[in-house]
Amino acid sequence: MKKFNFEEFLIFIILLGFSTLFYFLLFTGKINNFISPKMIKYIIFALVVFTILTFYQGNKVFIPKTVKPINKSFTILLLTIFIGFAAAEKGVNLSISNNKSVNLPSYVKGDKFKNSALEKNNKTTEDKLKETLFSTDGNTIVIEHNNFYKAVNDIGMNIEKYRGKKVILSGFVFKREDFKPDQFVVGRMSMACCAADAQVMGLMSKWTETPNLEKDTWVKVEGIIGSTEEKSAESEGTLILPLVEIVNIEKIETPENIYVYP
Repeated sequence: MKKFNFEEFLIFIILLGFSTLFYFLLFTGKINNFISPKMIKYIIFALVVFTILTFYQGNKVFIPKTVKPINKSFTILLLTIFIGFAAAEKGVNLSISNNKSVNLPSYVKGDKFKNSALEKNNKTTEDKLKETLFSTDGNTIVIEHNNFYKAVNDIGMNIEKYRGKKVILSGFVFKREDFKPDQFVVGRMSMACCAADAQVMGLMSKWTETPNLEKDTWVKVEGIIGSTEEKSAESEGTLILPLVEIVNIEKIETPENIYVYP
């Protein structure tokens, strides 16, 4: 009769746990809370590898037992799996935005330099944005999940092109102590690679009732694009930032995916 090898069984459970976790994250879409879509192919690869290793390890559960203590790292690995499932179920808490940097696309006042690559990129971006941003009359910009990153960047770099136009966008209310009392950012969490590099990105907005807005509340706003100035923390110049003068605001439900991607 074959003897049960508890250590090999623990390894089997750990491999099975990671395989199940990767499968769960991928097929529920919750993986988007942790990594950028461009990184998902690596998780799929990891799932395949862990699945193969799990089946292989299953054959070793009844091999003769070696006399040695159970590796303490097993506890850490099992704990990692439990934390992974717990984090996936709980989702992302916007309180993490308090410790993240803020990306408010802008340009330095008086700096008219644009290299040829940037000009080419702006022209290409503008052509694409016409199809996704503008309504039929060309005066209303609709910023949605799939164009948020490009649209906000383009507005920040080319404010004069958008000045006076109506904009509609959704995001969470982000406030900071150095903001004016009537200002807040309509933001999303921008992720380039994974949740560790995420930062707040959005448009500065102005509304008289801002003090009554609860931080991290999700809202849909309509407003007119203007601009504001503030001193640059990285240079002696003055930054020109887009400023949305809000004409209508309403609370909305938190979207399934709070992140936007480059």
